[in-house]
Amino acid sequence: MSIDISQFHDVFFEESFEGLDAMESGLLNLEDGAADVEEINTIFRAAHSIKGGAGTFGFMNVSEFTHKLETLLDEMRNGERDVTKESTNLLLVAVDVLREMLTAVQQKTDTDDGRIKDISDQLIAILGGDDSEGDAEDLETASVDDSNAKPVGWLIGFRPHLHMLQTGNDPVRMIRELDSLGDLTVLVEDSRLPPFSDIEPEDSYLGWQLELRSDVPKQDVVEIFEWVDEDCDLTIEPLLASAVVAEAPAEEVEEPVIVEAIVEPEVDEPSIDDEFVGEEAEKVATKADAKQKTASSPAAASIRVSTDKIDSLINMVGELVITQSMLSQVGDNFTPEMLPQLIDGLAQLERNTREMQEGVMRIRMLPISFAFNRFPRLVHDLTNKTGKKVDLKTNW
Repeated sequence: MSIDISQFHDVFFEESFEGLDAMESGLLNLEDGAADVEEINTIFRAAHSIKGGAGTFGFMNVSEFTHKLETLLDEMRNGERDVTKESTNLLLVAVDVLREMLTAVQQKTDTDDGRIKDISDQLIAILGGDDSEGDAEDLETASVDDSNAKPVGWLIGFRPHLHMLQTGNDPVRMIRELDSLGDLTVLVEDSRLPPFSDIEPEDSYLGWQLELRSDVPKQDVVEIFEWVDEDCDLTIEPLLASAVVAEAPAEEVEEPVIVEAIVEPEVDEPSIDDEFVGEEAEKVATKADAKQKTASSPAAASIRVSTDKIDSLINMVGELVITQSMLSQVGDNFTPEMLPQLIDGLAQLERNTREMQEGVMRIRMLPISFAFNRFPRLVHDLTNKTGKKVDLKTNW
């Protein structure tokens, strides 16, 4: 049984656009120097959620771009990098690009690949090649005495805890993601598998030994499992060229059919290309149309309403139903003596209808901050262009 995860796209886009708003607001509040840990954590969590959600739904270009942005934020929150005007401005532009990418995916339009690459290169440049340094550290921790040994990939031990499936995480999806990074060999460990009569369908009994032959950095492998790091036993060790040569005869063991069943299926895997197939031509907007819809699209799709307003509206509906029922009884058995009761019922109906109208209007209203929250970014961009300092004050 396969689940159509496209039904959750609307929720993902709505929460992602809210996350981008939170990131922009947080970045505008940053000051040069040591990072405000609480503010940076808020920005980082928003970026982390967008990256994870994009990867889950197959929007890999969004996930990969957000990863670079997230890496810079991670260095700031760990105290490895101070906040500077340059980095803040770049992060704000990256948020704009990310918003454009999400809008393009949502509306099924083309992305500006040149702009994406330009900002992506700037993020890589400001990071200063940290990935290569990280790889060097990984090699040092490998404790390899053979100077001729060269890393050609990673050996991964992945053993989910019994409850991991109940958290909503799927090992198959993680293995598929690893398979997209290079040449993957998978061996299944079934030592914990109980007799068939004792199997609990919501428990995870299997483990996997994974051999990934690829030149990807270790961080890329770690990210695939970062959502389940507390729900599994995980080991990641370098795979060396000398070890591969020595273990070459062991490749004959690679026969389990279940391995192929795990790695190969791609029917249910969503991808950006699949999102574009079969769409009507009229839905493909131009870039100008996409920019025009960027601001209004998330708000128009749905609105957030407090439970107090919903409860109040439900109570009004209940009173309206009671009034309608009373008027129906009066109408069915009407006599001249019941005229005062009819007049009172109609007056009550008028009050209920008016209250209902006001309640619905309150639900559709947006906080005034929705408009005023745009001013800080506008002022920030103007100060950068004009070279002047501006102190923005708003009184609520």
